[in-house]
Amino acid sequence: MKPPRFQGMQPIPFDRPVLIYFGKPGRTRTVSSVFEAEHCLKNEKWPGKRKVAWQQAINVMDAIKLSQATPDEARQSFERAAEEAGILAIVRDVHG
Repeated sequence: MKPPRFQGMQPIPFDRPVLIYFGKPGRTRTVSSVFEAEHCLKNEKWPGKRKVAWQQAINVMDAIKLSQATPDEARQSFERAAEEAGILAIVRDVHG
């Protein structure tokens, strides 16, 4: 299921997607935008809800709507929250 778009706002893409383990064991989900990240953090069964990195990521998702944060800051905070929750998939660059 795709996350809903906010009325009057376009999706804000990440410069590179974040891959997380979510749902069934071994299954991954690609998160490519601020809105997808916020959907995962707020509307899914996020492990480790209410932990420090989760709260910081929520704050950055709110700040970006007010032009007080960048998409890169949002992606980095989402990655930290996923790492804290133990669901960040490590993707190795095969080219370097």
